[in-house]
Amino acid sequence: MEKTFQYIALTGIFIYAIFASTSITIVQGGIILALLGWTGKCVLSRRVLFPDSPLNIPVLLFVVLSFLVAFLGLNVLNSLDDLRAYTFILFLFLIPTMVPKHFLKPLVWCFIVFAGVGGSIYFFLRGSAVSFVWQAAGVKELFRMGAPFAVALALVVHETGWKKKALLLAVAAPPLFLTITGLKRGPWLGIAAAMFVVSFLRSRKVFVLIIIVIAVATTFSPVRQRVLRTVNQLEQGDRYSRFQIWAVAPEIISQYPYGLGSDNRGKMLDLKLGYNPSHFHSNFVTIAVELGVLGLVAWCWWMLVFAKLAYDTWRSLPPEKSFEKGVCLAGLAGLASFLAIGICDFNFEDGDAESAMMLYFLMGCVVAVNRQNLCPVSCRAE
Repeated sequence: MEKTFQYIALTGIFIYAIFASTSITIVQGGIILALLGWTGKCVLSRRVLFPDSPLNIPVLLFVVLSFLVAFLGLNVLNSLDDLRAYTFILFLFLIPTMVPKHFLKPLVWCFIVFAGVGGSIYFFLRGSAVSFVWQAAGVKELFRMGAPFAVALALVVHETGWKKKALLLAVAAPPLFLTITGLKRGPWLGIAAAMFVVSFLRSRKVFVLIIIVIAVATTFSPVRQRVLRTVNQLEQGDRYSRFQIWAVAPEIISQYPYGLGSDNRGKMLDLKLGYNPSHFHSNFVTIAVELGVLGLVAWCWWMLVFAKLAYDTWRSLPPEKSFEKGVCLAGLAGLASFLAIGICDFNFEDGDAESAMMLYFLMGCVVAVNRQNLCPVSCRAE
């Protein structure tokens, strides 16, 4: 019976991997199914199946602080309703406990093929179907291309066979093309950050080459125009620019040092700016305003602990563990992509739940690799 619940959880996790970039409704259903399978197995085994991971304390601290701030903020019910999305953080602990070692590779391949290639084709066709000509995907769709691209790229540099390298490059191409042609600075930053991390850790020559290519790319239009428009916004002080939105954050933080509470920023932004831009267009600024300085510190600690875990695991694995090393490098590259996008866009919490869940997915895969290869047999998924 325990095996039955484990397969129920596995089914939910694979549903997530297939629809990660295209359908938030199906994704949420998959995660709920995975949680039900996990709960059933916990009940039957009479123990809580929770991985012993360095992420446990920082993640728990961040979630606890978020709920405490909700009761200290402007609107308790509004915050608590928004914090329902935090239940999906549990997803990063489901993969290490519910996914056996021989299922991890198919899971990762499902993610990069369906979320990356499938998602790119879906967004391409959806835009074209409206006007019968090609149209760039929306910015939130582009947010979701960073993680599949990072995984495919990280696996490429660790793969030795030329056939698999060619296949992985083909898988990485559609999300890269969609992002470049989308002409959005946040997704550009995300893809560039992923390439920087992978190339810097694996090949310094490629790292220098990427910098040169990006420098050359900025000399061409419309890339140059997009960059110049960003510079002009900074120089001219456009009231609708991110720089003007960020400028009111220090005042709000000084008035509410413990935070406004999750999803309570709208009225405050309307009061300070005369209009409501929905959020601060930055993960760092939005979290600092909503959850206070302590919440931002806890969130940054969580990200740093994961980066260290991924890097240490990547360094500790032998060369013959090419797939496992690729997953760990993908975790680092995916994190870099997520954080880079989060500099000037909001892709955490309700900013773009799909992007946040992709980060949880990568975290879960890295923890699973660590448990399956560097931990005693007793701490691994069956």
